[in-house]
This record gives sequence, structure tokens and C-alpha cells, in this order.
Amino acid sequence: MSQPASKTTLLVGAFGLIATGLTNSSVAAFPANVNLSSLDGSNGTRIDGVANGDFLGYSVSKIGDFNGDGRDDFVIGAPNSSTQPGSAYVIYGTASGLNFPINLTTLANNEGFKIDGSIANSQLGTAVSGAGDLNGDGYADLLLGAPGSDSVYVVFGLAGGYSGNFGVNSLDGLNGFRLTGTVNSQLGYTVANAGDVNGDGLNDIIVGNGSPNLGAGYVLFGGNSFPAVIDTATLNGANGFSIVGAAINRGSFVVSGIGDINGDGHTDIAVGSWNATSASVIFGQNGSFPASVDLSNINGFTLTDGAAGSNFGAAIAGIGDINGDNLDDFAIGAPTASTNSTNNQAGKTFVVFGSHGFASTLNVSSLNGGNGGFQIYGAATRDRSGWSLAGAGDINGDGKPDLAIGAPYSSYNGTASGSSYVIFGKSGAFASPLQLTGNPVFVNHLDGNNGFQIAGVGAGSQSGWAVAGGGDINGDGAADLLIGARLASSFDGTSLLTNSGTAYLIYGQSNDKTPPITTVNSNPIANAFGWNNTPITFQTSAVDEAGGSGLLETRCALDPASTPASINDLTLTACAGVAAGSEGNHTFYAASADRAGNHEIPVRLDVKIDLTAPLVTVTGVKNGAVYRRGKVPTAGCSTSDARSGVLNNATLTVTGGSIGQLTAFCNGALDKAGNPGNASVVYTVK
Repeated sequence: MSQPASKTTLLVGAFGLIATGLTNSSVAAFPANVNLSSLDGSNGTRIDGVANGDFLGYSVSKIGDFNGDGRDDFVIGAPNSSTQPGSAYVIYGTASGLNFPINLTTLANNEGFKIDGSIANSQLGTAVSGAGDLNGDGYADLLLGAPGSDSVYVVFGLAGGYSGNFGVNSLDGLNGFRLTGTVNSQLGYTVANAGDVNGDGLNDIIVGNGSPNLGAGYVLFGGNSFPAVIDTATLNGANGFSIVGAAINRGSFVVSGIGDINGDGHTDIAVGSWNATSASVIFGQNGSFPASVDLSNINGFTLTDGAAGSNFGAAIAGIGDINGDNLDDFAIGAPTASTNSTNNQAGKTFVVFGSHGFASTLNVSSLNGGNGGFQIYGAATRDRSGWSLAGAGDINGDGKPDLAIGAPYSSYNGTASGSSYVIFGKSGAFASPLQLTGNPVFVNHLDGNNGFQIAGVGAGSQSGWAVAGGGDINGDGAADLLIGARLASSFDGTSLLTNSGTAYLIYGQSNDKTPPITTVNSNPIANAFGWNNTPITFQTSAVDEAGGSGLLETRCALDPASTPASINDLTLTACAGVAAGSEGNHTFYAASADRAGNHEIPVRLDVKIDLTAPLVTVTGVKNGAVYRRGKVPTAGCSTSDARSGVLNNATLTVTGGSIGQLTAFCNGALDKAGNPGNASVVYTVK
């Protein structure tokens, strides 16, 4: 097979998927097949290209939290946009729900922004990836490959993000930078988050050339500052290094971070190539590397599938610990490998388990499910499964990360409609080869319990050209999944857009079925009789179950006109410091929701406030009166309280003797709210 013009490499990420047929069991159940046509806004959304031939969805990736709002964001590449400078679109995550579909021509400032290529035919968006926090400022950064201009662009995340259109020619070292390569090298054909390869606490990136004659890869180390432009020729081992070797000169260079597969505490990287027969793993280490790492002499190992023409290494992805042995694992695709003797090009994917020790060479064709990995066979002739790969996160809620596989030439819903597949992780050995089919003729087929298929929508759309873990985009506590269909056509309301491309976001399904618990108190708390004699402030706290999806929000209401039935009836979203200061009875309601959408029935706290002292009256004698001796009325005390009621009556004390000016005191009155009361009169006896 000839080398494709360009192709994305997919990175490790965390995703989930929701589909009809889910149960309330502790592990999400899935049908064996899910159609992308069933997305309706509640289970996912769709993003269509805006012009003929945009190829939107050629690349897709999770970014992380680019704009600092606590939500994961994602990016979609459209390398033929306008036409062929290329574009990419950043979509911000939100807990309030994404539009269905998302209209890229009307993105609001809080929804995302567009990034435009600045050089003719640069094909920005051929590859996209989150970069992690490359510059150590606390925000996730973005990688954009533009192989037509031999460039990779890094855009730094920032509080609030960007809006409108962002031109990469504005990168100045403070907001990002441009990494340049040799002329006609097609640098930016692949880009990836490498993790912390050199152990300095900062994320690093890895990028690859697309030219088969100038095959090379480059690792750039993270740092606290960068110039506006970095030439790959200046990488010296301290700031990064190049990767070279005869094997990678046979085709476009494919790169990926793969996590810590050997358990030494450093993240590792893998490199491969179209039209090559091998791939390589380079182990991370503390400190600097040689300025140039030759694949013939590496601290790592080489992999081969022993099959000519399979394009082994055309896709690579870290997938996390898929088999539950506490070591990271990774996958390598061979999209034109044959699964029988007829050269059917169904494609194969090889999953390699992490290990504390690897031989210098690993022939993956020997993997049998229990000896270090397993094999996955494509479903049908010319499906080319393994074209794209991604770590999918824990889609089915069993605590193990899963694997996503793209087969863009699958004809399940029409010729080259494309399919994607999710393989569930589990503890222990795997069946090998696992068959990417629901046909029960195959013993190891997908049945919804071990994984499932995601079918493309229409003939020629090539769904699965790109797959990626999307992170938790909609804030429900479950990871989501991105799928690119670069040749899909769409209707813009006026006309049919041919090959505009479509990207799909499929929401994850959380297995958290338990709502949070909200507790409400008053400050100060009521006394033993249930009364307060000062204004009070309500205090709310909420917790979600251990291992749950996490608290999303708490809402409240003070003295509503009617009893709220659910959290949706509570009007206040800022519940800290809600106060009641007026006398009388008050009712405060609060309820919380978690990121899985569970919410409790509102809890209620009744408070009673009495700010007025009891009414105390001196009886018998009058203030200022003059009485003759022997004709003095009997003094007494009367105590009343119209709100909380009398707790203690006032008692009488008379001072001044028996003649002259006397004072009658009524002291010691107390109402049930704790307000004291007293009264006194002065009179004269002659």
C-alpha cells in the first residue's frame, strides 16, 4: 500500500460512551453495536465541517483544561480548510450541556474558538493533540501540526481561553511558539504529548516528520519560557533531542507517549512509521539525552510483526493499565495486515502489556493473551482496523482503562462508512486473537460485554479515521469519546457540503447511581427551644459517595412560595452565606447534584427568629406617682411575649426604703429565644 498523504496519530486519553440499553448494574452494559446516527444531544453531539472539502475530523484530541474553568476541552483539525492553510477548532467543556449539533460558524466566546493557519498549503490541523502543561503555568496547552509548512505550533492555555479567530502568526513566545523543521520534512505530520520523559516535572512533547525521505522524530522538553520560534536543529540533548534511524526513513514518522511501561517512574515514548517493518520504544530517564538518538542503539527495545506490507507501526497509542497489573500498556496498529492467507487487509492491532523487563526485540505475532499482550483482528476485508488508536479511559466503569480502534474503510453501513471499536480492559489474560465482529461464529467476538462497535453513518465518510479520548467534556464525571469522519458530507441548511467532514463526541456513562448528601445548619444554631435571637446564616455542605462521579453543584432557596420538589425548583446557586434576619419563621431548602446527574430531594431546615425582648410591666405603682404612707398600691410584675413565649417571668425588687423616693424593678424576664426583659418605675412615698 502506498503511503497516505497525511494521517493523524492518536494519543492516550480518557473517554467513555453512552448508548441505549445501559443498565443500573455496577458496570455499564453496552449493545454490541452503537450507531453514530443515534446521537441526539443527550448522549453526545455532532460537529460538521463548514465548507466543501474541509476534512473536519481528520484529527481529534482531548486538550485538558485549556481555559481554566475546571472542564476538559477538545480540539478538532480541518487541514483542508480555506483551502489548505488549514484550521483547528477548540471546543470548551461545559456542565450546562453542549449544543446539538455544534455550529462552528456561530461559536460564542464561551464555547470555543477557531485557529487559522497562516501559510498557504500548510495544512494546519493534520495532527492535533493536548500537550499537557508544557510551560508549567497550570493550564493545559495545545499542539497543532502543519506539515505543509514544516511546522508545529504550540498554543499555551490561559484563564478564559481565546474567542473568535486566533492566528498562529501571532505566537510570540509568551502565548505559544512555533517549532520548525527542515524544508520539505513535513514536520507536524504527527504530534503527541510525551509526558515527562526527562524527569524534570514538566510535560514534554514529541513530533514527527511526514516525509519518507527525511524521516525523523523530535522530543522537546518542557520549560518555563520559550522563544517565539525553535528550530529542531537546535535540540542538543538538554532541551530535547532528535530520533533518527534507517527504519523510519521508509515512511511518515508516527509518535506517541505511552506512559511508564517498565515501571521505573519515567514516561516512555514509542515511534513507528508507515511502510516500515518495525517500531521502537525509548525509555524515559532522569536528565539529558544525547542530542540525537539512533534507533539502532537505544535504551528501549524494538518491535516487529514479521509481516511484509502490514504497515506495522502506522498508529501507536498509550492505553494505561488495560490488564490490571499496575503497569502502563500500549497498542500498535498494522492497518494493512491480513488476518488470513488472502491478503485481506482487515488490519491488526497489537496490545503490549507493560513489564519490568523487555527483551531487545519483541515479535508481536507471538502474543497470545497471556504472554505479554494480545492481538486484535479486523472484522472484514479491507477494513484496515488499527488505522487509528487511542486510550479510551474507563468506558464501562469497571476500573480498567479501555482501548479505541479506528477502521475507516469498514463498510458496515456502506462502502468505507467506517467503524470504531472499544475493547474493554480487565484483570488478567485476554483472548487472542480478539475478533472485531459481533458474528458469534467467531469464538472471541465482541458482544457488548468485552467491547462493542461504533458504526459510521454513511458510505464514504470514513468514520474512525481518527479516534481519541476526550476527557470529561460535559462535566458529568464520566469520560467521553471523540471520533473523526474526515470525508463525511453534511447539510448546512442551504446546500450539501461534500467531504466537509464530521467529528462526533459521545458522552460517557457514569456508573454512579447514588446522589450526593447535603447537610444544612444555621449559624448560630438554635437554642434548646428551637429559637434564635439574632439573624442567622445558613451553612450548607455536600459530599458525594467515595469513588463517585464527584459533586457538581448545590442549589438552595429561602422561604419559597411553595415546597420545592427537586433541585430544579431551587433558585439560588450561591448558597454560601444565605442569611435570614427578620423575625418570624423561615424555611431553607438545599439539594446537590453530582456529575453523573444524580440529585437528591431537597433537604429542609426550619428556623425561628425572635429579636424582641419580652414585654415586662411594673404593675400597681406608676412611674412618677406620689403616694401617702399606708396608701401605697401593691407593686408587681407582668411578663408577656407574643412571639417565642415567656420562659422566665420577671421578679420584683423594691429599693429606697419605706418612705421617700422608691424604685420598683422587674428583672430576670426571659423569652424562649433568650431575649432578656426588664422594667422599672420610680415613685415617691410621703
